Amino acid sequence: MRITVGVVIVTCLFITGYYFFLRNSEIIPENSACCGNSVVSKSIKGKKVFVKNCASCHGINAGGTGIAPKLRGRNLTKNFIRTVVSKGKGKMRAFPYISSKELESLSDFVSFLK
Repeated sequence: MRITVGVVIVTCLFITGYYFFLRNSEIIPENSACCGNSVVSKSIKGKKVFVKNCASCHGINAGGTGIAPKLRGRNLTKNFIRTVVSKGKGKMRAFPYISSKELESLSDFVSFLK
């Protein structure tokens, strides 16, 4: 009974966080700028890929959890992100089902998180 209640609570929190993250313009606004360049639409698509595949371990704001490290503020290169996501590294499993377009969008988004 306790486990069932716990699973339901965690699922509800995840779904709430998912919709909050997608709809909250302050997390990464579509018209924001970094170093004078507008954030490309790939980064917005990358946000959706992140929420779907990465947020459950790395946190909804990429701030890390007890399961996985933070990604925000680490200055990770796009190439490193693509390699780790597609092949895995350490405790992180590979995500071979993520398409190359999604992987490119995801790497743009994660590398943007400063």
